[in-house]
Amino acid sequence: MKAFLCLAVVLAAGVGVSLTLATAGGVKRSDSVVKVKAKLDKAAPPGKAVVVVSLDIQPGWHLYANPVGNEDFESNRVVVKVAGVDANIDYPAGKVLKDAKLGSFNIYENKVEIRATVDRVPTEANPLQLTVRLSSCDDKECLPPSTVKLSVP
Repeated sequence: MKAFLCLAVVLAAGVGVSLTLATAGGVKRSDSVVKVKAKLDKAAPPGKAVVVVSLDIQPGWHLYANPVGNEDFESNRVVVKVAGVDANIDYPAGKVLKDAKLGSFNIYENKVEIRATVDRVPTEANPLQLTVRLSSCDDKECLPPSTVKLSVP
């Protein structure tokens, strides 16, 4: 099934523009309830770059932490990757969620920061390319997983 983006542009008296975005069939994806940002930590040690990935999760939603602590949800955990380099990813501890049917597992809620440390010469001009894979759920549904691509100078 091909997803498409429907874009409606409404001009109000030639002054403002309003955009309405919708996906095919109204299906939301996991990144629709999470704002993902990345920036360099200016206090990184010499020869290293530390990228801080911030996840701002909408109230009522959660992500599966890394580690998730439950084999059944291992493929749903948040995963950060830096393209082309070895990176040491420091994931924060998740909050334990206990469910009578599903067992216990670790989640992220609200705001989370994940740190990726890489070897990097200070004169390098190439930006770091990152991907963040995430799966979000609330107490009623889970949205299809998303992979968010980011670039950090």
